[in-house]
Amino acid sequence: MRIKYLINSEIDKIKWDETIKNSPQGKIFAYSWYLDCMSPEWDALIFEDYSAVFPLPWTENIPSIKRIFQPRVCQQLGLFLSEGTVTEDLLHEFLNQIPDHFKSVDLQLNEGNPLPQLKDWKVTERINMSLSLSEEYNIIESRFSENHKRNIKKSKGAALVPMDNISPEEFVDQFLSEFKGRIRDYSESQRKGLIALMQISIHKKNGFFRVWGDRMGNILSAAFLLKSHNRIYYVLPFSTKKGRDTGGMYKLLDALFWENSEKPITFDFEGSSIEGIARFNQGFGATTSKYYQISKERLPYWVKLLLKVKKMLGK
Repeated sequence: MRIKYLINSEIDKIKWDETIKNSPQGKIFAYSWYLDCMSPEWDALIFEDYSAVFPLPWTENIPSIKRIFQPRVCQQLGLFLSEGTVTEDLLHEFLNQIPDHFKSVDLQLNEGNPLPQLKDWKVTERINMSLSLSEEYNIIESRFSENHKRNIKKSKGAALVPMDNISPEEFVDQFLSEFKGRIRDYSESQRKGLIALMQISIHKKNGFFRVWGDRMGNILSAAFLLKSHNRIYYVLPFSTKKGRDTGGMYKLLDALFWENSEKPITFDFEGSSIEGIARFNQGFGATTSKYYQISKERLPYWVKLLLKVKKMLGK
């Protein structure tokens, strides 16, 4: 099997995107324009004129140490085929071809990749959560928890105003402000990449905002969502305290489910290892599926120590 390693400038991104578009494992995160925003220095493994592709996002934030990592706002990558099913043997062939100059690998595979049985690798099971919208709305709604139904009713009685014409810059800055101290800080380049991702995905009609505010023009509950491969991805949601008090996110999601009911669409909550968020998703009738995180490292001792210190400092 001839698998080629290509650096970013050697990748034919038209062929790449065609493979991702048609792939049974296709995810929006793997399009070249998406990776260009969230991990500009990504390389790839490619087989037989792009019939199989494997993105390798990497960073060199420690001088001379290149590490493959999972970019932010990019839940699943791994191996994508133009057609057919990914076998364990094929997945192993690709993983064995990751060049040695990458001193560590920490990647999340997509749900279409099997459980890899790998020596010298750490494999962690992750959970994704999703909801089929193919049925009539009243059937979808019947599976909501009683608590969710009460919150939706409460939100409909609140004076919420749609504000979907928010700019990417305004959304990102309020999102980061709302989560400051609760999530790892975004660097300025990551912030700009997120804004660029919103701009290009909206231009391509792959991205959109749903926002509820009050009559004073204050944003209460908002979400940036992506759509591709018959899926809507619940990528970046947030609510202010007033938004939580008025049930704004319940209203936002309920309206989305009504709008897209009876369509061959899956709403992808993207899962969560946080119990409260998982419970919120399950209250809408979300079901779970598995995908796998794989990691391996050959880092020098001093790098491990530096990374441990940076993690302690939240950097």
